[in-house]
Amino acid sequence: ERVSMPDIDVDFCMRGRDEVIRYVSNKYDEPDRGDDGRRVSQIITFGTLQARAAIRDVGRVLGMAYGEVDRIAKLVPETLGISLEDALKQSPELRARAEADGQVAQLMKTARKLEGLTRHASTHAAGVVIGTRPLIEMVPLYRDARTGDVMTQYDMRCVEKIGLIKFDFLGLRTLTIIADAEKHIRAGGYPDFSIERVPLDDEPSYDLLCRGDTEGVFQMESSGITDLVVKLKPRSFKEVIPLIALYRPGPLGSGMVDDYVSRKHGVTKVEYLIPEIAELLEETLGVIVYQDQVLQIANHVGGYTLGEADLLRRAMGKKKPAEMEKHREKFVNGAVANGIDAKKAGELFQLMAEFAGYGFPKAHSTAYAYLTYQTAYLKANHPREFLAALLSIEAGNHDKLSRYIAHSKERKIDVLPPDVNESERDFTPVAEGIRFGLAGVKNVGEGAIESILEVRREAGPFESLFDFTGRVGRKVNRRVAESLVKCGAFDSLHANRASLWNGLDAALEAGAAAQRDREIGQESLFGDLAGDAGGLTPELPDAAPWADQERLGFEKEVLGFYVTGHPLEEHAPALARFADVTATTASEWVGREVRIGGMVTGLRETRTRRGQTMGFGTLEDLEGSFELVIFSEPFANHRELFKRSIESGTDATMAALPVVVAGTLESVDPPKLLVRDAFELAQAEERLASRVHIRVRETEASRDRLQALGQVLRQHKGDCTVWIHLMIPGESETVMALPDERGVDPTDELLRTVDGLFGRPVTEVGL
Repeated sequence: ERVSMPDIDVDFCMRGRDEVIRYVSNKYDEPDRGDDGRRVSQIITFGTLQARAAIRDVGRVLGMAYGEVDRIAKLVPETLGISLEDALKQSPELRARAEADGQVAQLMKTARKLEGLTRHASTHAAGVVIGTRPLIEMVPLYRDARTGDVMTQYDMRCVEKIGLIKFDFLGLRTLTIIADAEKHIRAGGYPDFSIERVPLDDEPSYDLLCRGDTEGVFQMESSGITDLVVKLKPRSFKEVIPLIALYRPGPLGSGMVDDYVSRKHGVTKVEYLIPEIAELLEETLGVIVYQDQVLQIANHVGGYTLGEADLLRRAMGKKKPAEMEKHREKFVNGAVANGIDAKKAGELFQLMAEFAGYGFPKAHSTAYAYLTYQTAYLKANHPREFLAALLSIEAGNHDKLSRYIAHSKERKIDVLPPDVNESERDFTPVAEGIRFGLAGVKNVGEGAIESILEVRREAGPFESLFDFTGRVGRKVNRRVAESLVKCGAFDSLHANRASLWNGLDAALEAGAAAQRDREIGQESLFGDLAGDAGGLTPELPDAAPWADQERLGFEKEVLGFYVTGHPLEEHAPALARFADVTATTASEWVGREVRIGGMVTGLRETRTRRGQTMGFGTLEDLEGSFELVIFSEPFANHRELFKRSIESGTDATMAALPVVVAGTLESVDPPKLLVRDAFELAQAEERLASRVHIRVRETEASRDRLQALGQVLRQHKGDCTVWIHLMIPGESETVMALPDERGVDPTDELLRTVDGLFGRPVTEVGL
């Protein structure tokens, strides 16, 4: 029987993985022998029918319409490896469709039977094997009929069993972010900057970690580990290393993390079961954190060789009772031979067994902590460059991009719309903030981007819309030009997007004429005007500027985001006051009753098995979006409100209609709310108020005024408690709550009337 080999994991920048594989192949293969000389190969993986694929395949066989099947498949939550059974539990809409429609029920029943079956072969995302002799002599090979790629016919588990060493060459997005940030920093005036040479004692980096500013920092983004970082307050690199090992289910569930935090801050005394392990556990405050420590204790205390200690660690991880008992006896006997009390040795063995199952290799934790520190350093010292790289890597992920754009704005770093004279392919740091990349504009393909950048490099910046169309050629067609106008990419050339839009026809015709003249070697007068920056530029037609709503709507259409503003911006203070959570803070509130606020941007109806109408919608706030699940009663009550909110976001003539929605937060990926109630944001103060405070000065509290105040309060009876604050100069104020029967309805009319009695604002509503 062959002994299986260890695998070797190596992480690279995402753009460098193919280059590494080519290098390894060139180094070890014998190219003159073709496949017979191949010593390096990627590994096969067998794709199985996952939940969505099973629905689509079965729907096709059942003859259902593609659009209908696609809508059903997309109701399966986007969670890696989710089963159809779990999907039905997590997606109320999928469950409702299966209950209401017999054909959908049959589709789901059949798909569940096929789920998990092998469907196709493909290349493993990371695995590569390297043989000491040609692989054809050791393992059957497979050539993909579509791509021509050659890979092993055995999957990763089998290649290990036959003695081949497996390398996982992984493309790690964080390394790409770091590389891109480095490039931006060098281009921005620090040509010698290298992330490998930054000091490990940078105070701003540790300040950033200690205050929990961990958005975008490697391994530190979840609310749980952010809380742990804030509790531990690392002030040196060696204090960052254990963070990676501690924040995992095992240590968190065992209470080990709380113990470590208490010891770190001196709340709990650091103690050792026996003096012999003090030196081994000193760096982790007496807590077994790393796998290495289990091996060292077994070696120093129990007399194990390091090879035997690793077998002990594996046995502890598998928790096989018979095997564990043999090791217990061996460990205790070895400890006694080293002069240690047998009872203490038994307790130590039990302690090791508890921690070994989730011990983390220190080398792994250190390597990850190094990336944590590097990203924290970049964010603390070069935030624009770091955030530009982060936005570029997440360009295809709408929710994350929304989150990071909102985070950039919180840090007073503006994310600027695309610009034909400043934008590169991806997000780029500029003096005013971060410039949106051309690749993020809908309908602008790689050919158009390359044409724009090449012309700009060769002949300098564009001076007008006509100069642009005259120089870029046919790869920039009408759809591309329209999208660039809509997103504001020509704003630096002409501030009125409506004029640019109305002048597109003439500019495109001039550009086409200039292109034809270049092709036949002629130069017409109009071609000179269009392509020569020194000529006269045709005037753009006058037009009334687009209304804010229309401008923002076009930005959302072609970028997926609002860039130069947001329909909810003017409502931000009210949203912050009346909403409990935002799309980026939802993870802390799962399972709880919350209020969210924003604009409804989507609503679809369906029927339950009982024939009742329910709905599923989307609500967007300033930081991202929520999915809404609205059962029949709240749907009937609030359908028209939701539709009016949607209409306000699509009709340029209407003001935005933000709403507040209350309910239970069911999940966070994406945030999903089970709706109980909804109302306009403008009504929030009245709907949510529980008390009205009236603050009057002693000199204002005349008999006539107080009698008038009592009369006003009686005219606006309600359930809201009234608190009178009597402000006496030089003394602390006196506060009185009126009896419950004197409660009021806190309408705007009431508040205005009371303020009018005293000639100044004296009222304040409390939630």
